[in-house]
Amino acid sequence: GIEKAVTADDVLLGKEKAGQNAVIIGAGSVGLDTALYLAKQGKKVTVVEALPKAGTDMQITIWMSFFRKPGGLIEKYDIDVMTKSPVIEVKDNGVEIVDAMGCRKLVEADSVICAVGRNSVLNSALMEDIEEVYVIGDARAPRRITDAIHEGFTIALDI
Repeated sequence: GIEKAVTADDVLLGKEKAGQNAVIIGAGSVGLDTALYLAKQGKKVTVVEALPKAGTDMQITIWMSFFRKPGGLIEKYDIDVMTKSPVIEVKDNGVEIVDAMGCRKLVEADSVICAVGRNSVLNSALMEDIEEVYVIGDARAPRRITDAIHEGFTIALDI
């Protein structure tokens, strides 16, 4: 049922609208940023994550702004984060998960947003007429902005 979900990118870019009760699959930086974006609009947001911890791809200072007690963004905007809860099916009325106790549970929502996994996309046709190409950042592999900055700096030193 994943075709019923929209991507976090499309929501953040305004290509898709989220309903008043949204569930986001994936509690990495993209999922949590999307949750904050929607919660600031007054929407009820639940984030489900298969891993035991949310925000594992975030730098510690950013992670702390979301999860510190008291007063983190998750608490301030009343975002529900469910870890150890892999999604097994996307339905018309939400997502079905397996909770930490191994029980199937429906997390109800009128919108399902997918924020898991990314693929790098590089149009190889762009490189056909160019003698020397350096691939960095998300074109190399989806990661953090600091990785792209580091790669750009390192390649600039080599040129």
